Amino acid sequence: MSVISKHSSMVFFSDGEDHYSQRVRMVLAEKGVAVEIINVEKNQYPEDLVALPDGRHILVSEFGAITPLSPVNVPGNLSLLDTTDGTKKNIEM
Repeated sequence: MSVISKHSSMVFFSDGEDHYSQRVRMVLAEKGVAVEIINVEKNQYPEDLVALPDGRHILVSEFGAITPLSPVNVPGNLSLLDTTDGTKKNIEM
């Protein structure tokens, strides 16, 4: 079973040599989560991701939707991705 989908609403930026990335991939596969996986080099993450100094969390900026591309405006949000267990917590603003 593949967890890669071109039509997924979730994208996982993964460093193939990082053991935390491998853990997240395993959790996503075990849970059957459809996700697009994009491999990136260490410290070359897209601008909407920030690795936090604790080495455990990634701050993720999630784009919402805007009209006319979507029928309604949907606000984006910030969330913390825990790389040890794959959980994501939304940050209230």
